[in-house]
Amino acid sequence: MRCGSPRSSPSRYRRIGLRRVQISVETPEHVPEIGEEEPPEVLEVGELFNPRAVAKYVSMWVIGPSVSLALSYAFFAFLPFVG
Repeated sequence: MRCGSPRSSPSRYRRIGLRRVQISVETPEHVPEIGEEEPPEVLEVGELFNPRAVAKYVSMWVIGPSVSLALSYAFFAFLPFVG
């Protein structure tokens, strides 16, 4: 039998444990013609700028190195090394 014949396909799928799945996609009501421009999506101010995210990143930018400095100072202050 040839590899792509209908008779060999089901047994080949059973042998390797695959199933055939039918995928359907719903077509939208308005399908633009080929070459037709789509309207641009208009973004709102809330989608472009999030002040809470800016505050979070800036605070971690300051807090991270500050905590690192304090921990390294405490480590070297309390554990004497011969220098």
